[in-house]
Amino acid sequence: MPPDSSCLVPSDSDTVLPHGSYDISPGGGGFKFCKRSYFAFLKVLSYLRSTVDIGLGRPETNVLQLNSAEVRLMNLQRAQLVFEGSDPMLPNPFQVTANSTVQPGDGETASEAVVPVEVIPAAYASGLTKLVGSKVLAEIKVFGTTTGDIDIDFKPYVFPIDICDGCLTRCEGDLAGSNVTLEDLIGDRCDDNAGADGRVCIDPDC
Repeated sequence: MPPDSSCLVPSDSDTVLPHGSYDISPGGGGFKFCKRSYFAFLKVLSYLRSTVDIGLGRPETNVLQLNSAEVRLMNLQRAQLVFEGSDPMLPNPFQVTANSTVQPGDGETASEAVVPVEVIPAAYASGLTKLVGSKVLAEIKVFGTTTGDIDIDFKPYVFPIDICDGCLTRCEGDLAGSNVTLEDLIGDRCDDNAGADGRVCIDPDC
């Protein structure tokens, strides 16, 4: 799901991204201002039913607390990518923290929540240069534990992400003195300088 113009991702939104966009450009200068991780915002559903009974003093045991995700990065042939350019070599698959809370459902109606997952950490960006102009497949598996201490894992979800180098980066110097504004570049979208999914990064060092 994409962030709205306030950079929030409401769980009741009907907007769904069929694929992501990630700009691996780190930006100019020594600060690497545009070096950002790629986050996917996943809507999760829970059909767990409420167990609370105030009269009997029975607590709620079916609140689902999501705590982590395992991510596997693959090419279009679903071969696992190898990141050899670092010391030590970056792992793939890898585990990341992914926090969210999902309340129990209401009868036949599922409850909804959004969990942000760091699908491509910034350290992995330089290892994707050979895939510029192509796609990465991110296989994401989310894990959680209920307040009743029952571990739950979700079925893996595969999400395609377009990889580019500089397509979502703009030099601040190119905007100075021109009539182009940030609103012209991003429209009614999140302006958090992420360089992902249409949110451009304004690089102050060029």
